[in-house]
Order: sequence, then C-alpha cells, then structure tokens
Amino acid sequence: MASERACQQIRLVADGVVCLSTPSTFFAVGQYYADFAQTTDDEVRELLGLAVT
Repeated sequence: MASERACQQIRLVADGVVCLSTPSTFFAVGQYYADFAQTTDDEVRELLGLAVT
C-alpha cells in the first residue's frame, strides 16, 4: 500500500513495481494498524540475535 505519487516515483527508478492499493486519502501506513507502536532498540537487538543463531 502506498500513495499513487510514491508508486509513480518508484516506477522511475525500479525495474518493476507492484502496489496492491493506492487509496486516494493515504497519509501513513500506521493509520491502517490498530497498534503501530515503535520497536525498541533492545527488541531489535534481541531479534537480530535470534536470527543469526
């Protein structure tokens, strides 16, 4: 999901773009989630640590 303008700009530099939805009143990805809380640095470190083991 992205704004139509963002999809158009990406098409200028990408080999291909697939955008399933371009709502006319798109403001931010976070508006489509019930909980879009920030991930803490500690959470990121923990997940990265799990990924390499």
